[in-house]
Amino acid sequence: MAVRAGSLRRGKSVNTSKMAGLAALCLALVLPGNAQAQFLDRLKDAAKRGAERAVDREVEQRTDELTTDAIDAVICAVTDLDCIQQAKDEGRDVVVTDENGEALPEDEQAVAVANA
Repeated sequence: MAVRAGSLRRGKSVNTSKMAGLAALCLALVLPGNAQAQFLDRLKDAAKRGAERAVDREVEQRTDELTTDAIDAVICAVTDLDCIQQAKDEGRDVVVTDENGEALPEDEQAVAVANA
């Protein structure tokens, strides 16, 4: 990405992460062989740690969402049509269970809720 002198004065912004990456690449090219290898290893490790943190944040966010949805869900027996209907009327998620209290498979859940 070429940045012309004065382009920042005209209100254009430069992505700092791109600039940092470009600076790191330039630095890697001018370092002696051993130092260059160490620098690139550190850069690779930093990128890996950053990616791992991003994945961890995404997993935590999705887990929180699923937990919240599960807590807010109403559990109804497949034979309790009043329970299913009331939960639907309240706009709440419904988890439909079989006679043993086990949640029905996802496709059967949808059918049971739709038929209530």
